Amino acid sequence: MPGVDPSPAAVVRPASIPELDGARAVAALGVFIFHAATAATPLNKHVFRLTAILNSGVGVFFVLSGFLIYRPFCEANVAGLPVPDLARYLVRRVLRIYPAYLVCLVIWWRFGIVEILGVRGFLKHASLLDMYWAPARRGGAGLEVAWTLQIEMTFYVLAPLFAIAVRLAGAGLRRVTAGRVQQAALELAATLTLAVAGVLAIPWHSPEAHTLVRLMLPWMGELGTGMALAVLVTASTRHDWARAARAALSRVPMFVWLTGAVAMIVWLGLTTVNGWFCVFCMSPQQHVLQDRLTVPLAVLFVTPLVIGGPPGLARRTLASRPLVWLGVVSYSFYLWHQPIIKAVPKRWYALHGPWASFATISLELGLSLVAAAISFRFVELPGIRLGRRFPGLRRSGRVTPAASP
Repeated sequence: MPGVDPSPAAVVRPASIPELDGARAVAALGVFIFHAATAATPLNKHVFRLTAILNSGVGVFFVLSGFLIYRPFCEANVAGLPVPDLARYLVRRVLRIYPAYLVCLVIWWRFGIVEILGVRGFLKHASLLDMYWAPARRGGAGLEVAWTLQIEMTFYVLAPLFAIAVRLAGAGLRRVTAGRVQQAALELAATLTLAVAGVLAIPWHSPEAHTLVRLMLPWMGELGTGMALAVLVTASTRHDWARAARAALSRVPMFVWLTGAVAMIVWLGLTTVNGWFCVFCMSPQQHVLQDRLTVPLAVLFVTPLVIGGPPGLARRTLASRPLVWLGVVSYSFYLWHQPIIKAVPKRWYALHGPWASFATISLELGLSLVAAAISFRFVELPGIRLGRRFPGLRRSGRVTPAASP
């Protein structure tokens, strides 16, 4: 899943954070293993407590998206500069998401792996709006991983609207309090409130929840936390309280953050996974617990990367060439991996037990990486470059942060 325009080394901004690409790669691999191992029964019965909760990588994607997408709007608000050009922003978001998605959707639909029913069904899935209809009226299952893209696209629309609303609220409060309200403090309070509301709304997760509020609010735990991190990073350049908070967080060793994330993974596996025969055999309470624990898991993994800190083995690993490359192509990898897994005959998994399953998963991983590389080179990258050439409606006075969307 994309959160910001990934690009090869030649077009990466100098101030970009390579560890975030590495984090995106780890999250994508987690989602891949979750889908691949779920089907690999001979292998899954030995490692089910781990593989069944690796879908938590989706939470990492959303925290990253919240941080990267909201940061330029927050920077404009805090600095009192014009709002980033919304026309250019939306064009770049559309060109970032739709070309690769439509190519993947159509190819797998024609191969019969993706179910789409009728012209209306195709239009709903192609527009990434099918979740806003009841399940029985969506026109087939479509590309199953696309539900996250629909959350992303909706967030791309809501993020600037939220930023404008907080900006106007700040201006109003400063007028009535003689300027005593800091915009950065208001931004942090608003985003944290959104994150808390998202965590409280997690029980609303349901295939039947096809209204805007019930679809989006449960994911604001991750997205809102990412937005709050963007506010803290932005405010730390202007306000002592934010600078002190960021400095205190940056002094926490990376291994402490990662130890917390690992502990959360163990807790997830022990409390929400009941048996290898069905990774989804959870009670409603376990579903809610798993979704809520995913929020701190993602936050523990992402926070030290965006806050900064001393270099170490973990940071160097995430910034390594293989992981950065996979992070760059992770959107295409995410799109293509599940149809490839579905296309592989299930009997391959059970030919000779766990080793056959492992070999099959390795083949699926290789095919997914090849498909991701081709998709990025010939579909994603041209769309990204086209979006970068879009002139926009305003040529001066806008914020150009290191990780702008």
